[in-house]
Amino acid sequence: MRTLAPNRCASLADGVLRSERLPVSDLVLTIWGKPVNWKMDFLNGDAPFLTPEDCQSYWDCYQQLKILGISQDTDIIVPKMRDCNGRFVHSKYENPKDVFRTPYGLTGGPVFWKNEHSLDGFVLPKRWTAILRTGDCPTSIFRDKVTGKVAIAHCSRNSLLYWNDSSKPVSIVDRVMDYFLSQDVSLQNLDVWITCGIEAEHFPHPVDHPIHGQKNQRMLAYLHEAKMTSCIVGDWAKGQLHLPRIITHQCTNHGLPAEQIHSDEDTLKTFGDESLWSHAEYSLGKCPIDGRNGIIIENR
Repeated sequence: MRTLAPNRCASLADGVLRSERLPVSDLVLTIWGKPVNWKMDFLNGDAPFLTPEDCQSYWDCYQQLKILGISQDTDIIVPKMRDCNGRFVHSKYENPKDVFRTPYGLTGGPVFWKNEHSLDGFVLPKRWTAILRTGDCPTSIFRDKVTGKVAIAHCSRNSLLYWNDSSKPVSIVDRVMDYFLSQDVSLQNLDVWITCGIEAEHFPHPVDHPIHGQKNQRMLAYLHEAKMTSCIVGDWAKGQLHLPRIITHQCTNHGLPAEQIHSDEDTLKTFGDESLWSHAEYSLGKCPIDGRNGIIIENR
């Protein structure tokens, strides 16, 4: 796994930590943190723009996107990922509107497209933009160099290790990799970028937790059996999960060469970085606002 160099872009706008074209691609990745809160609450209701505040939030969001050169004609996917269920969705016609069916927009501004049912991964076609609203969960971007196909994955703990009724957990990474392999993509041409997540030492899952101890023990036992002990940092009983390593292991388990996986885990850590929002910090009372970072991916 290769490390992405830091690229702090405060000169572009306050809170922009990275904004650059990813190597050998048409993808532009922007990481936008504090003070802007990308929670975008105006998208949360069943009906759009119920209040004047919703309308104002929409225009505020658009003004920020204009700084990046995103125009009013842009279609923007803003996925609902609340359930962290490892679900990957794509249209056989590669039309996002088959999946993201609810448009939110006002005259003179861009259209934000939202899905009805929660998901963790999707295909991002050319000339579309996506905004992922994240607190601590890494985002992974997959791109085939030959076809230009792009998939985006929200990589929370539950998205990577989701148990339903089976003895083996489901992973959003496995489902994305299966998608590319079903498209006859050569793994030699597939690149993965992992960005912006919580570091392991601030993401414990202790086996003696009074509520989640049994569930944590099951998860850690699975990682041990799957030869993924390097994904647990420090004392096994503390269960400090290293999410980028889990993502990397699941990718290489499909045969993807590790040198084609790129990560900024050493430079963009949500917990403790005054420039980034962290849900874990909010949960511990270290931040009064449960804000979200904007992970903005443009497929130009």
